Amino acid sequence: MVKILKFGNIQYFPLWGIALFYLPQSIIGMIFFDGFYSAYVFILAIVSSLAYFIFYHLVFSSKSFYWIKNIRKFNLGVTFFPFTILTAYLGITAYAAFTIDQVALVAVFKGANIDELSKSRGDFLGNRIGWESALPYLYTILKMALMPYAVATLFFIRHRFRFYFLLIFLVTLSLTLEKSLILVALIPLIILAANSPIKKVKVKRIVFILLVLIGAISFLSRGGIGSAMEGVQSDNSNAAFIPIDYQLFKNDSQMGYILNRVVWIPFATAIDWLKYKDQVLDGRYSLGSSIGVVAAALGVPKANFEKEVFRFQWGQNEDETGTSNTVFFVDAFVNFSWFGVIVYAAILAAIVRVIAVSDNIPAKSAVYVSLFYLSFNSLPPILFSGGLVFLLLIMLLVKPFKADMNLRPLRLV
Repeated sequence: MVKILKFGNIQYFPLWGIALFYLPQSIIGMIFFDGFYSAYVFILAIVSSLAYFIFYHLVFSSKSFYWIKNIRKFNLGVTFFPFTILTAYLGITAYAAFTIDQVALVAVFKGANIDELSKSRGDFLGNRIGWESALPYLYTILKMALMPYAVATLFFIRHRFRFYFLLIFLVTLSLTLEKSLILVALIPLIILAANSPIKKVKVKRIVFILLVLIGAISFLSRGGIGSAMEGVQSDNSNAAFIPIDYQLFKNDSQMGYILNRVVWIPFATAIDWLKYKDQVLDGRYSLGSSIGVVAAALGVPKANFEKEVFRFQWGQNEDETGTSNTVFFVDAFVNFSWFGVIVYAAILAAIVRVIAVSDNIPAKSAVYVSLFYLSFNSLPPILFSGGLVFLLLIMLLVKPFKADMNLRPLRLV
């Protein structure tokens, strides 16, 4: 398992998300559930994967990207840049926390129920207008790309404040009680550990810490504290909160809820995107109307499919903040048909080739966050709103650390 995390195997990493979250589920779906749309997702996944491999190995060879090493690079400061990123991130986070009624992490310890926690989560930088409408984008870029890079940088050079830096990041990521956000902080450290020559570094330790934190936040996010204070279990804290059509594991426990959310809901959401295209869009392709730049160029309103598919699945919540994202190859198909699936695969292959050629270790470690989230999100948002393009620019334009830094002991835990 650790081998897939090695930098030398980075070309396989994007496909692991497809292999884990879509191919087995497609086979199960074809046998036990909606065979037509399950087969559709299966074929889309296979075509996307094959196209990606063809472009990566035959079109975008390592020699054709060797020019990257000859680009003039700049020194941003090994300590100054990470702490500048932290300052910007904390500024936006603090502003968001002080301009809403209550923060989810604080509310849960006051006994808030699951509906109140959901509202608090949606209010955090949600539905901002005027100049504040830019804050969610800046926050996401910092959270998903630049902060993971900063964490990886400090651990790579063994900065004395690295653990304080990580703790601050973990606590602030927990403010909204979104379970998957802990991955953002710890994935870069897992990648660093997997590529460290120091045998004392154990990937399993970091993975264990990750699972414990996700479990704790999952308990809190389901109103665990409120239920414990009342001495009863909330009706909405179990799998019954998920409609029966979206349950693979018929289990009312907390573990059943988590398994359905992780193992089955991403696949079920991919099917719903295809159903939305057929049933709501009358089979028409959106032709990029869900991409802000393309919509502006076409002179049409931007379509927010994430919110519309959520409404199609569950019915929208009171604050209109519910979203249902999907894997990049399904979004490509809904927008641009099979042509889009091939083009998106080509773009991803070029991106991964740039990463493979780069020798900026912290940036390469941080970019695994973006590659992982592509299993559940469209490519344009990950590339721009998610900050992947900034990590690519860092790889292209920022001087990597001197070679002797690679020889320093790297003890993460």
